[in-house]
Amino acid sequence: MVTIIRSNGQNSELIIKEGRKVASYGAHVCKSGLITRVTCGFVKAFITVSTRKNGAGMIENLIYYGKDTSEISSGGDSRCPVFTYSRDLITVGLVGIHVKRLTVISEYLPLEVILNRSDVELVVS
Repeated sequence: MVTIIRSNGQNSELIIKEGRKVASYGAHVCKSGLITRVTCGFVKAFITVSTRKNGAGMIENLIYYGKDTSEISSGGDSRCPVFTYSRDLITVGLVGIHVKRLTVISEYLPLEVILNRSDVELVVS
């Protein structure tokens, strides 16, 4: 079984090889959204907190990412994979799930938080 992410580049499918933890400001991360497809930005902040749209609580331990000059996500991209490219640009490491955008900044829930708080297991190729 091959676990993939849809891409809009010359490689139409990116193979997920591992889960990764992003631990540095400025790290390059990408997401594959339903609306905006694959777009990339840089980690801007760690351990952030966001309120839910309907006021039903908060989401903690998010990571902010984006570009200073343009949006990298749109409404409809929520719950898409956030990843980092491997050197071969065909395989990727999953780092989290996109939660929402705030103008030019987007937020994702890190993979380690998802795995620690739920009864799910990462399946890779």
